[in-house]
Amino acid sequence: MATRRSSDFSILFLSVTSGRQARSLIKDIVLDPDSWLAWSERLLIQPTYLQVVGMYEVIGNWDLALFMRTQTNSPRTLAGQMRREILRRGTLHTYPPVHERGGPFGRFQAITVNREYASLDLSDLFPIKRTKFDSSVDYARHGSTRVFVVIGDSPDEERQPLRMDTLASRMHRAILDSKYNAPIECVYLGINRIVVELMSVEPGATDIGEFNRIIEPVLAEFAVLKYTLLCYEYDEIPSGWGQPTQLDS
Repeated sequence: MATRRSSDFSILFLSVTSGRQARSLIKDIVLDPDSWLAWSERLLIQPTYLQVVGMYEVIGNWDLALFMRTQTNSPRTLAGQMRREILRRGTLHTYPPVHERGGPFGRFQAITVNREYASLDLSDLFPIKRTKFDSSVDYARHGSTRVFVVIGDSPDEERQPLRMDTLASRMHRAILDSKYNAPIECVYLGINRIVVELMSVEPGATDIGEFNRIIEPVLAEFAVLKYTLLCYEYDEIPSGWGQPTQLDS
């Protein structure tokens, strides 16, 4: 049975050799209407808008996280085309290209978000409020670090597919039992991925370390993969292109 989608959110994780130059490329792609027109005609992805809501250079399995809202009938096709366009333009303009696929998660990972929650308690109906600052300098001034914990399905293909909402509920129970006040900003559920977004306010992100220690027994029980990504460069309010790009003309 297909999972009902109530979110227009998509996340791309990429491995690059220069996060700054990759972010510049992505900006060029998003602002170029000819790219979207060609993709619509060739791939029938029919995007109607796209808004980048955050680009983050990260420490971890990937180097760059791209958060965007887009309305399309094929989010994964759109994400794949975005990667190919970054690679093509990087080659043409001597930018460092996106690395090729490899490893258990792949050097490129696209996550189609089906639902967004304010916490791991999926019955929590409080509105999602992502904290945003104007620049990386402001993050440092506030002593804050944005962190993404990416959790994936078991690499064992013989196992039964894992329901992500079941896993989220078990992690939520573990947090409650520990009496730990997790600094969760948002939880993104895909078909076979969960991304937990946290905002660390402790030196050395010790609060994120505690979060990982609490959920580790649950993840081990379900035999799922996990990567923790710490952000160090933030591009959340891109000057002059924060509004959605209309792509249906």
